[in-house]
Amino acid sequence: MSLKKISQLNKISQARDSHAEAVNSRLSRNFREKVTMVGAKCPAVSYKVYYPRIKKCADGTYIMFNQDSRVSACVYYAKSYDGLYYSNRQPLFNASLTVRDDGEEDKLCYASCDAIVLKSGKILAFASYRYNKGYVLDAKYSGLLMKVSEDNGSTWSKEKLIYLGRNWEPHAIQLESGEVQVYFSHTAPKFYLDKTVRTDSKIHTSSGSAMLRSLDEGESWEPYVMAPPYAAHRVTQNYVETMENGTKIFTNQMPVALALNNGDIALATESDMAVGRFMLTMSYSNDNWARPLDIDEDGPKDKQAAFAYGAGPYLAQFESGETVLAYNTLDMYHIRMGDGCARNFTEDRMFIAFDEKHGYWGSILTDSSHSLLVAMPNVRETKDERGRIIGCDNDMMIERYYLNHDIRAEKYEGGKAWDRCGDALFAGGKCRAQISLRVAYDEDNLYVRVDRVDDVLEHRDGEKIFISCGDGFITCDYSLEGEDYCTYNARKVKDIAISTTLYGKLDGPAFSDNGAVTEIKIPRKYIGDADTIGIYAKLKDYCGDNCVTDGFPGIDENDKDTYYKVSLK
Repeated sequence: MSLKKISQLNKISQARDSHAEAVNSRLSRNFREKVTMVGAKCPAVSYKVYYPRIKKCADGTYIMFNQDSRVSACVYYAKSYDGLYYSNRQPLFNASLTVRDDGEEDKLCYASCDAIVLKSGKILAFASYRYNKGYVLDAKYSGLLMKVSEDNGSTWSKEKLIYLGRNWEPHAIQLESGEVQVYFSHTAPKFYLDKTVRTDSKIHTSSGSAMLRSLDEGESWEPYVMAPPYAAHRVTQNYVETMENGTKIFTNQMPVALALNNGDIALATESDMAVGRFMLTMSYSNDNWARPLDIDEDGPKDKQAAFAYGAGPYLAQFESGETVLAYNTLDMYHIRMGDGCARNFTEDRMFIAFDEKHGYWGSILTDSSHSLLVAMPNVRETKDERGRIIGCDNDMMIERYYLNHDIRAEKYEGGKAWDRCGDALFAGGKCRAQISLRVAYDEDNLYVRVDRVDDVLEHRDGEKIFISCGDGFITCDYSLEGEDYCTYNARKVKDIAISTTLYGKLDGPAFSDNGAVTEIKIPRKYIGDADTIGIYAKLKDYCGDNCVTDGFPGIDENDKDTYYKVSLK
């Protein structure tokens, strides 16, 4: 009976969208899997780092893209084996001096890089480029570039222009058909047609979001846009105002798309509705954006426009169906869970990551069937008396979260259930002590196994398990030294057996691989013929007289309806 960490569990494939309609799925932070890279010291980033984007490569390694400064001149990348610790960063899109077609000297700058790992293993990386001085003169002095890696990010192709025109914040997806799509803030057309937008509009721009398609892994793109009016395939825009000269202004920018398990496409954008703060808009397509929007058309018809305050959105989905929306509001990284259609991102399933540290332009990545990697810079900017940024001292923060949702029990078969690494629930966000819980059953008993990872094992450390079944309610409260107290409907019972195997010495020295495995055997009479139970667990971690308690996030131990369901069939 070896001790298991949560990263070693939940390895059995589940049916796609098995939890698409679940309303109690939650994310549990892993206190042990978080890193802050000090910008002034860590060679993977810099003290000016912004805009992290992390992808998992075909060989299982990770690659992180980032930039220096808000508007950026150069884009960098760094590699990792675990998604948390990264190698020295290297330039990917490197700023250079150049001469524009009008003969003026200028600087070629790059920003807002994002990437996609294709099914073939190729990595396509995209960045917005601009002429530093020419950007404000003409829409043609900006564009969208792509680089390709066929060796998991070790080497890269030359850059390739795929779109000419003002743009920001590209993001790419690949559909089941193999089609690749790149979305971006679509500011070029209105800027080309009416330069007074920059001075006369309430929001000083008109964007909306548009996209390009590729059916050959990025070799060619449609529409082919290399000339005025620089119009790509418009997919979403919210009407804001009509200026005095009749020009209509739209918003919806910084798009992040998600090819949903059900075949639809969801698109998250930030919207400047001239209300003083950005808002979030979700747009949807069930026909692969068959028709582009007209230049002055508010759309698409299926969208949730400006439904909450927020900016810089990012989307992800688990194979079990749950979707995740991450965004900034009040300079803190908020995360909400939604359903399999990327809807119902309700506040009751919202939390703030990174201990409420301040920053923006973060990203998320589902890097396994049950884990989510979250990245955001810890931004510390200094400003002058006019509010202009004159310095920064940023760090890079990365955390991994694990998905908790209703699970299945395994058939016990003499303990073989534990070898199959079945569904597990996890608590481990408050301290280095953490637990993973699994359930098994046979005709005679219900079995609960708790794997505890804990640097220092103290005799009072332990767990408390709560099990609901119809009118029955079981509690098992135990310590690692062997004390236990079990009840059924508040009456003490003695025929629930609890056994613990220690990995380390009680009240002994600290080792990171210390822990304990506890198996609880509950006679079947306490749950009858039920094929479903509810379960909740919390740990107790002592350090002297101080005790930290931690349990499954979002669960109320006094409300059985909030417990996770365990299927016994």
